[in-house]
Amino acid sequence: VILSTLHESLPITFSPVIQSTDSVIREGTHLNVNFAGPSAMCLMGGVTPMWKIRFSTTLKGYIVTTGGVDRLNRFKITKYEGENSFYQLSFCPMSEPFCECSCVPVGVNGDKNLVPGAGPLLVMFEPDE
Repeated sequence: VILSTLHESLPITFSPVIQSTDSVIREGTHLNVNFAGPSAMCLMGGVTPMWKIRFSTTLKGYIVTTGGVDRLNRFKITKYEGENSFYQLSFCPMSEPFCECSCVPVGVNGDKNLVPGAGPLLVMFEPDE
């Protein structure tokens, strides 16, 4: 997944790993992240548009990519410390059913790839109208 500031980029959707009774995404909820829109599946070449983390031998590190599986690729949105209007996205690895493991902020490397462990990428959200 490459960071793009262009308006023509694919939108993303957040969906709770455990479905709620309303459609509100709450801060700190474990989420699946997907590219959205009718062109998402065409551009993914048959790979699911759900985000996941995988090791890249080319970049010699972990990156955010597509091809994720529901409930196994958990992300979380949290307020960024000290900035009330900004949020950060973190990857929360799942190891044990009863273990709340540490979440790792997702940031951008020098090639504009989204990667876990880089300084957090700060984002602002606009409600869907």
